[in-house]
Amino acid sequence: MADAPPRRLWLHAGLHKTGSTYIQAMLAQEQERLAEAGVFFRRPEGLIEGNYPEAWALQQGDLEPLLAYARAGFGTGASRVVLSAEDLSSLLVRPGLGGELVQAVRRECNASVALAVYLRRPSAQFWSMVGQLAGHGYYDPFQLLAEALRDGFVRVAEPAPGDFFAPEWLYLLDHGRHLSRFRRRVPGARLRLFDFDSEAYPGAGLFAALGIDPAVPAAPPPGSRNAGVAAEALPAIMVEKLSDTLPDDPAAATVEAAAAARTAMPERVREAISAVIDARFAAGSRSLLEAAAN
Repeated sequence: MADAPPRRLWLHAGLHKTGSTYIQAMLAQEQERLAEAGVFFRRPEGLIEGNYPEAWALQQGDLEPLLAYARAGFGTGASRVVLSAEDLSSLLVRPGLGGELVQAVRRECNASVALAVYLRRPSAQFWSMVGQLAGHGYYDPFQLLAEALRDGFVRVAEPAPGDFFAPEWLYLLDHGRHLSRFRRRVPGARLRLFDFDSEAYPGAGLFAALGIDPAVPAAPPPGSRNAGVAAEALPAIMVEKLSDTLPDDPAAATVEAAAAARTAMPERVREAISAVIDARFAAGSRSLLEAAAN
């Protein structure tokens, strides 16, 4: 009798703005084929595709929902269990929590842990982040830039109160610094890094690692796109967000006009910000991806 394959818990941790919503839609679409290959993925109930409740609990230090998902998955006889949520990326800047999770999965599921992480050119990731946050009422690229250069990531606490209970969104840009640190501090977790900019479609490398070749649709599955916002659309979006909350007062028009002017940015300034970001972070990303390819 052949030995049973080793058990592994796969955590697809984004990153944010690297096609994660598409990947989650594809995982949901391919649940049956994944099961045939010995891979368990359970689509959450409701409108969201990813395993966000488990990720949000983990962000607060509660491992039990994720462990319960893993136990249920391995209980089906699957050798690999997959969760996907960009908010799992909080683990990458909290190696202590990552180490605790690795030990718990080994103890309770007799399984190892692999984190699948997609890396994107940092400047493109930054502007996609700016566009997303503008839609939630945040828009000061210079503040976001300063935070990214200081910490290597941008953290937004409770970004969408009333819609979802996400404790935080974490946009990791200094891949070289934080992923290398995580790898050193959590040697029991395997990091699998993929290049968002070079794949034929989002998730190609991850699906290959899981052992299936999904039926890629000609058009993205419904609900699979969470695209960034074009630069020229940002002023109108910001004004709309303000208009929803400003009082009915003549002064509101002045505030809206100021917001539109503040949000508009010349292309040369965007290019300069992009150059600064890539000068700081791109080499670290390239080094990690080159090492992963060898």
